[in-house]
Amino acid sequence: MRLLVALLVLLALVGCEEEMVEPEPGTLQAYIVSPLATDSVFDRDTVLFMGEATATDVGLLPEDSVWWTGETIGSVPGRMMRHIVRLGRVRFVFHAQYEDREDSVSVDLDVAESVGRVIWEAPIRGGNKITLGPGGVVYALESDGESSHRIIAIGPGGVANWHSETFKANYRGFVALGSDGTIYIPHAEADVDQEGGVLAFNSDGTRRWTFFTEHHGPPGSPTYRVEGSLAVAEDGSVYFVSTEADAPMYGLHPDGSLKWRVPIGAFEGDPRKTFQGSTVLVGDTLAVAIHTHDSIFAVDTRTGVVEWSASLPYSGYRDWMPAVSSDGTIYAARYRAAAAFTPSGEVIWRRELGYFVDSGMTIGRENLYMANCRGGYRILNMAGDPVAEVGDMDASFGRAVTLGANGVIYLTHGDSLYSYNEAGELRFATQIDAAAYFGVVLGEDGTVYSPTVTGVAAVRDTVGPATDAPWPTHMGGPQRRGRTHSN
Repeated sequence: MRLLVALLVLLALVGCEEEMVEPEPGTLQAYIVSPLATDSVFDRDTVLFMGEATATDVGLLPEDSVWWTGETIGSVPGRMMRHIVRLGRVRFVFHAQYEDREDSVSVDLDVAESVGRVIWEAPIRGGNKITLGPGGVVYALESDGESSHRIIAIGPGGVANWHSETFKANYRGFVALGSDGTIYIPHAEADVDQEGGVLAFNSDGTRRWTFFTEHHGPPGSPTYRVEGSLAVAEDGSVYFVSTEADAPMYGLHPDGSLKWRVPIGAFEGDPRKTFQGSTVLVGDTLAVAIHTHDSIFAVDTRTGVVEWSASLPYSGYRDWMPAVSSDGTIYAARYRAAAAFTPSGEVIWRRELGYFVDSGMTIGRENLYMANCRGGYRILNMAGDPVAEVGDMDASFGRAVTLGANGVIYLTHGDSLYSYNEAGELRFATQIDAAAYFGVVLGEDGTVYSPTVTGVAAVRDTVGPATDAPWPTHMGGPQRRGRTHSN
């Protein structure tokens, strides 16, 4: 009997000991809710990171029990964290700790560049044509709303580096940058009967020299205006055409003195038939301009002698501009036709296009590109044969196509900047209130600079300029020198 009682007591004591044992802590688990490793994340994006941590005996852990760390941040408490991620592959770790329990989980992200994003915008009054210089400095002609203008230089970040003095200028012509950093601008007084010519500025915006066409024109010329853009040679010589009655082309020495003046004439005495276009260079020895109505002329830059002229099967306006390939072939397109000429003036081909072209050509390594004024853009091969047409043919695009690396295309349409890949597929469309006129320019880092209604916008991209294209944008290149991009 005593043995039975002893056994019962022992069993009771064992049972009491089992009831008094502490339970094992519940499993603690940390996990990331967002972003997942497969999410698309772009640089300069403010990313919301979300993580949670639970334990079976606690539930959702308190805020002060969890925190984030990463390669670019320290310890950030809480289940949520906002962070601007940097380019490349990055890792973020979510930690959880409760009493003596802890857990961690990480997310690895491939951060891509965000193409098509507006980086900055800078106001430029009346500046709908832009030129790009070294270091991403944008030059434009800014208007005061009346008749005065000034050159403005916009540095990286959209901040104005300097303004030049005010002057009367031709708003149709581009600022052109010489190889030595000299800045040139076509000059014209507001009143039709007043002087015009060329202004040259140093790289800091101070005046270098001024050339007035009125000092060299014949008596009785009704106007002395320079309407189009200038061609600037490697040595700093400048070539342009004037609206004087005898329709002259000018050549200037690098110091702004007159090199020669040649009246093109032969316009049957019609005073309306004066040059109002832009001048371009074929190598160092030939300056070419398209007449307002129906002719193209080439002048020897060394002597001022007219080497040749040819008729064009169409007429147009003052923004006519030839384009020049690496081999010296001269291309011209306007309205419903296009033509190609050898440097000696022989016709290579002429084509009726069947549609209106709204600008001169852009020349790539193997093809020619033109914006159609009714919308989209067209591609021809070097023989003038159609290759493709891209974009909304019922819309109104800008007057110039800009060619980037690997066949990427940029042009403005309505209030937006559009980019297409080589296959004609849309890469991005960015609303920037674009000024759809004379084409965007591309920085070495891929940044796209576009004129807008109120100034200039810088848009992020990674493509960069087409270094193998002889004429990738209006006036030959981002410096608007009127010669092939390789020169």
